[in-house]
Order: sequence, then structure tokens, then C-alpha cells
Amino acid sequence: MADSSKAPRSPTGSPPAEKTTSPERSKTASPKSKTASPATPGSPEAVAPQVDNNIEVDNTTGAATIVTDDQLSACTASVTSSVLDYPTEHGRRYHAFRAGAYYGPNDERELDCLDFLSALIVKTVGKLYYAPLEQDKTNRILDIGTGTGIWAIEVAEFFPNAEIIGNDLGATQETWVPPNVKFEVDDVESPWVGRSYDYIFCRSMAGAIADWPKLVNNIFA
Repeated sequence: MADSSKAPRSPTGSPPAEKTTSPERSKTASPKSKTASPATPGSPEAVAPQVDNNIEVDNTTGAATIVTDDQLSACTASVTSSVLDYPTEHGRRYHAFRAGAYYGPNDERELDCLDFLSALIVKTVGKLYYAPLEQDKTNRILDIGTGTGIWAIEVAEFFPNAEIIGNDLGATQETWVPPNVKFEVDDVESPWVGRSYDYIFCRSMAGAIADWPKLVNNIFA
């Protein structure tokens, strides 16, 4: 588990593609983690309104949008039918985008395991993160390899005024998310340029990153 609180650069975007809604996970019973971190006084409880298109489509160049070309890496993929056309091998479903870059499947069985692992880690360490973050100085947070998006959704409760962006190779995240949470289909091992983040979180990514020194250099460059 690794995280960084130094302001890094963020990825730039790829050509726009047709928008489509990410597949909603079935409501399979899986443990939800409970953080032991105290809620910030005066901050509202996290509300989970339904967001129909919570995966931002990179189809503009204006600076007013939350996710623009200069924020996403060159390999960022808007969610298209090809990205959602997951291949199946030996009864397991896998990522279509950057096929083979991640060793594991992304089907319901695997997603439930990821949620269980998240709950186990938070229960063990007693908190969602270790970095000494200040709420009023933390405006943009990136969750690398967000998986089901559970960490991004939970941390949004403690930073209601910050943009929480989770990225992954597949659109496997929940559709019920706080309004300040966005998800992107992206490959973090591509070159990073553009705007910076106040905090970058990376957890349970062993075996998923081919070149760790390169990723760390991209984050801190």
C-alpha cells in the first residue's frame, strides 16, 4: 500500500468517443468497510445520489469542465462499446481496455473480493489513509486502480469540497456515488502531463504495475 501527498501532475486526454453508461454491478452482498477516522466537524454526511453518467467523457477542451484533455493521459478512453466488450476466458471476465495489462479478472466474483480486501485493510489499520491531509487544502484526490471505487466513495465523505477521481482499466465502479466523485478509464503507466493533484492514493496494486520506478517518477516529476 502506497500513497503520496505531494502535488504531482495529472494525465492528458485521448480523442473523444461515444458516451455510454457503465454497467451497474449486481447488488451482491459484500462487506463494506467502516473507517475509524473521525468525521470532520461540521462536514455533511456523505450522500449517495445516483449519477447516471459518472464516468466523465473527454469531449471538450474548455477549462470549465471537471475532466478535460489536459487532465487525462494520452491513453484515456471514454467509455465506448469496445471498452465494455469484456472478453471471457475459462468462465472469467477480463478487461478489454489495455487487455493483459492487469493480471486478474474483473467479474462480480473478483469485484466482491476487492471490496472484501478493502474492508479488511481499513479494519486492520483503522483508517482510510495515513497522509497528514488538511481538509481545506485538499482540493483534488486521485485513486489509482480504483477497482469498484469503494475507497474513492468513502474518502469523499471526509473531503466533501474536493474532487475525487478514481481511475482504472475498466468501468466496474458503482453508479451510486457522491456528487464530488468521478471515475475514468485510464492507464496510469502512460505519460502524465497537465494539472496536479493534492493527494494520490495507490493500494493493492502489486502485480498490476509493470514499471514502478517509472510510475513514481511520473507522479513526482
